[in-house]
Amino acid sequence: MTTSVPDRIRVRLSNWNSQLWRPLKSPWLVLGWLAVSVLFIVIISLLGGPTVNDSDVTVFTAWSLGHGHMACAYLPPGILGYPPTAPVYPIISGAVSALFQIGHSLPFPTSAQLGPHCVTATAAIYQWSFHSGAVVPTLRIGYVGWFVLAAGLVALLRASNRGRCGWELVGLVVLACLPPVSMCLAEYFHPQDLIAIGLVLAGLACCLRDRWVWAGVLFGLAISTQQFAILVFVPLIAMAPRSRIPRLFVAAVATALMIDVPIAILSSGRAIVGVFVGPGASSYFNTVLDLLHLHGSSLYAVSRVVPILLALALGWWAAERLGPDVMKPVPLISVMATVLTFRLVFEVNFWGYYMMAVAVMLAALDLVRGRIRVSFVLWLLAVFLISLEGGLVNVPRFSWLPDWLWQVVFVPSALALAVSPLIKLVRDHRTTPAIETAHP
Repeated sequence: MTTSVPDRIRVRLSNWNSQLWRPLKSPWLVLGWLAVSVLFIVIISLLGGPTVNDSDVTVFTAWSLGHGHMACAYLPPGILGYPPTAPVYPIISGAVSALFQIGHSLPFPTSAQLGPHCVTATAAIYQWSFHSGAVVPTLRIGYVGWFVLAAGLVALLRASNRGRCGWELVGLVVLACLPPVSMCLAEYFHPQDLIAIGLVLAGLACCLRDRWVWAGVLFGLAISTQQFAILVFVPLIAMAPRSRIPRLFVAAVATALMIDVPIAILSSGRAIVGVFVGPGASSYFNTVLDLLHLHGSSLYAVSRVVPILLALALGWWAAERLGPDVMKPVPLISVMATVLTFRLVFEVNFWGYYMMAVAVMLAALDLVRGRIRVSFVLWLLAVFLISLEGGLVNVPRFSWLPDWLWQVVFVPSALALAVSPLIKLVRDHRTTPAIETAHP
C-alpha cells in the first residue's frame, strides 16, 4: 500500500525532529557557533556592513568614555538631535576602542576644543573621527551585539532542555537570518538593542534554573542597555514565586544603580534621559499613536506607561490562571513575546528594527515548543519584503502608503503569534492542572 504525500511529509518531519534531538559533542557545538557567527557577519557585509545611520546616539559617547572625557560623554539636549542611548553599550564600545587603540593615531579633542558645557563637542569629535579613521572600526564593535544575543538564546534553550543538540544550532541559524536582527546593524545602528534582548534571554534562562540573583543582575544590565527590557521585567515580578521576588528585584535595582548613577553624576545628570527615556522618544512619525494628536506628557504616558501597565496585568493574569506552571518555558516566553508586542502597539515611531525584540522572542518561543510555525515564517518574510531598506517609511515603492498601515498589518499578527500558545495553555490548564513539558 502506497502512503499519501501528507503521510510521507509527516514521517520526514518526525525523522528530522528526531535528528535535532541527538546530543552534540562540545567541539561540534563550538564549530557550529563559529559557522553561524561567520554567516551573520557575511549577511551584514552583503547588506553593506554596519551603517552610520543612528550611530551618533552611541559612538560619540563611546569615544568620549574611551578617552576619559566623562563630562562630554552625554552631550547636552539638542546637540545630537536625539539623546544618547543608555550606558551599557557605550561603555563596552569605549572599553574596546581603548583596548585596541582605535583612533589613537590622533589626539582626542581637548576640553577647550569640546567647548564650555560641550557645546562644540559634536563638530570637534566628528573631525577627529574622520581624520583618525575611527568610524569604521568603531562600528564593527557593534558585532558584539550578535554574540551577546546568541549567548542569551543558547542559555535559554539549554535551560528549556533544547540545548546541546541540533536544536541549539538551528536556533542560532534562525536568529542569524531574522531580518529585524540584521536591521539593527545594517540599516540602523542599534547594537544596544541586540545586547538588551540577549541579556533578557539569559535572565529568563536563570529564572528557569532558579538562579534569581543572577537573573536580577542580567535584567539590571538589560534595563541599563535598552528601556524595552522593563516590559519583560515588570510581568516577571508578577509571575515569579513570592519567595524569589526580593532577590530578583534587589539584584536588578542594585545592578542598574551601580551603572547608571556614576554615569549620571559624571555627565551632570545628562545621562538620565538616555537611561529612562531612550533616544527615540522625542519624535513620532505617522503612527497610530500620531493619529491621536497627543503631545508632551500625554504622549509619554501612552507610549511608555500604558505598555508597562498592560505587561503587569498580563503577568498577573497568567500567574492567576496557570499558578506555578506559569514559570515553565512555553508560558513564560509566550508572555514575554506578548508584552514586547505591546510596545509596538503604542510606539511613537515604527521602524523595521523595532520588531527585532518581538521577532527574537517569537523565534525562541517556537524553538522551545519544538516547531517553527509556517505563520511565523510568513510574518518574517513579509517584514523582509516590506522593509528591505530599513525603516518602513523608507521604501520608495510604498512611500504613498501611510506608515500606520504597516503597524496595523504587522503588530496584530505578531500579537496573535505571541499570545496564542499562552491562551491554549490556559484553556488546557482548566482541565489538566499540569502543563506538559516538551521532550523528544
